Amino acid sequence: MTVQPFVIRRAESADQPAIEALNLDAFAPGNESFGTIVGPRIDAVVHPDRDVKQRDDLAKSLAMPGASLWVAEVPDDHIAGFMVVAVDDASRVGEVAIIAVAAAHRGVGIGSALVQNAMETMRAAGMLVAEIGTGGDEFHAPARRCYERNGFVAVPVVHYFRALEPAEEATRQADADR
Repeated sequence: MTVQPFVIRRAESADQPAIEALNLDAFAPGNESFGTIVGPRIDAVVHPDRDVKQRDDLAKSLAMPGASLWVAEVPDDHIAGFMVVAVDDASRVGEVAIIAVAAAHRGVGIGSALVQNAMETMRAAGMLVAEIGTGGDEFHAPARRCYERNGFVAVPVVHYFRALEPAEEATRQADADR
């Protein structure tokens, strides 16, 4: 893969369509992975419309206190990645709330450059700790490696999901068990 030069900069309003498209494209495989792990019944409830959920995730990230939106731009004004950095003055913890790199630009240092820029942004804002999260599935393995290369320490967290039977079915089953 040829490494293209890129620049990390604050996003501008003209970047919004490219960011929104990249937000959907970059996370689609991870969202599909979730469905494979939990099964179609749970996935249909948790993600009835993956695109809507992904748009909501980005909007929630941008609404966080102290949030700033950054892009990685390659030649021809092409957005190859983006991230939202949020800073919390009270806790002095900064967070990379969302980060994405286009599939065609992965593995060439753009993710690391975004993470390093996030840490610089947090330091400049007086943060003492940087936080970033990602999935534990195979799709997110490159992201985990990137964060670990940049000095982040993984904290094991497990989320469990279970499909529930409708209330009347559960009551019938409980009565039958008596």
